[in-house]
Amino acid sequence: MFIDINPENHESPRFDTFNLRDENPVSKNVKTRKISNPNLSMREIHQRIIQAVKDLDNWFWGSFDSPFGNAKQHANNRYFYQTDLRNAFGSVSLKRLADILISLEPKWELEEVKEILDCYCFENGGKGLIVGAPASPKLFEIYAQQIIDVPLAEFWPYMVDGNRIFKKQYSRYTDDLTFSSPEPITDGVRRMIRRIIEQSGFQVNHRKSVVLDLKKGPVVITGVGLEYRHSRSARLFLPRHYLKRMNGLLHLALKGDPRVSYSQIEGLMGVFHGVNSRKYKHAKGIVEFNATELKFLKMYGVFKDRIIGSRQSVKRRRLR
Repeated sequence: MFIDINPENHESPRFDTFNLRDENPVSKNVKTRKISNPNLSMREIHQRIIQAVKDLDNWFWGSFDSPFGNAKQHANNRYFYQTDLRNAFGSVSLKRLADILISLEPKWELEEVKEILDCYCFENGGKGLIVGAPASPKLFEIYAQQIIDVPLAEFWPYMVDGNRIFKKQYSRYTDDLTFSSPEPITDGVRRMIRRIIEQSGFQVNHRKSVVLDLKKGPVVITGVGLEYRHSRSARLFLPRHYLKRMNGLLHLALKGDPRVSYSQIEGLMGVFHGVNSRKYKHAKGIVEFNATELKFLKMYGVFKDRIIGSRQSVKRRRLR
């Protein structure tokens, strides 16, 4: 059996769907997005799906679960091609996802997997994973690893040009794709990359596609900057706009703004610590942060103390 779909909460599982006018609390950019919010029964079913597939996406080296790890892979190359997938969740095929899950866990029954995915994870008619469904990011990761990472990794790590073979890097962070090389990435090569992506059933977001040369200026990959250094790997740093965003979100979080989640802050601080641990790893003795870094750490400490205090209060109330 794939999962037991009888939730302990006897309310009928459903998603409440609505359009949200979403204003970024820092950049002030506004866009309307469709939000699907699961009720308790649907959330419980999705947690069971996540548990069932939790070990099926640990094998591939090309996808990363942190912005810092994703950017770090490219620190030894000079030339970059960055793009992302348009409507990534909406491009996932129900049939192909079910086939992938069965290939990774043969003891499951194909028809049962397809029925559960269709009923609880996909838009009506099997038209893509539901945005906002708890299991969608995990299912997308498993799908993308098989459908897009494998063919791109086979094409990209080594490419022959005349008598030369170049060592290259490819990585994906959710729907952001980065290709780097010690040699220029030509128009022809980029067309081949786009063809592989499109043959996999995804669409390239051309508006967000860029070609960059690290020697001509810093390159930012999933929020982490790379700066050119002669005869050495690139210096990793946090760009000013990232620091500004972190500062703004921490201020809003301390004011109790509901648009800023704990996981969002933890993700930002994870990048902060990742970059700064690399910055100071060779230092001897006690290393002091600069004034800006100390400000972030102090604000984050206050925020975390409040979160921990709030959770302890809830726990005490439950025990009464």
